[in-house]
Amino acid sequence: MFILHENPEQWGLSRIIKKHRKKHPESYKSNVNAWHSAWNTHNINHKFDPFVEHLVGACEFIMAGYYEHDAKLNCKDFWVMQYEKGDSAEQHQHFPYTFACAYYVDAEEGCSPIIFEGKLEIPAETGKLIIFPAYLKHEVPPTDSKRTVISANICLIN
Repeated sequence: MFILHENPEQWGLSRIIKKHRKKHPESYKSNVNAWHSAWNTHNINHKFDPFVEHLVGACEFIMAGYYEHDAKLNCKDFWVMQYEKGDSAEQHQHFPYTFACAYYVDAEEGCSPIIFEGKLEIPAETGKLIIFPAYLKHEVPPTDSKRTVISANICLIN
């Protein structure tokens, strides 16, 4: 698991998400009990492209440096979630993908952590990027405050 801290306004993500949700207000069903954009949000709204490229680049850096494997990766799925008080995510994983990513665009004080394998709690903080093996089970208990998260599934290119 890799945790980085980034400047959320480097890509103007708050503004892009606000405009995207206004244009696409529908929420998609999943294990997340919060507003959820389409799985292919990166294909619908190309304003996210610089951030998607950053995620893929970070995952390729991990593959080369940690796994010593020079692989090309691709962002298969990319979506945004906006949690309000009481929203949560049931335990799940992202297999068969290589990596999963969670980036906190905005995390108000008091919002729930992400919990891996029922044990490891990682607090949500604005600007925190978590990249983890996609097979790890994780969940978000009901939150007491708002949080905006971008998630992505990253896979090997065959």
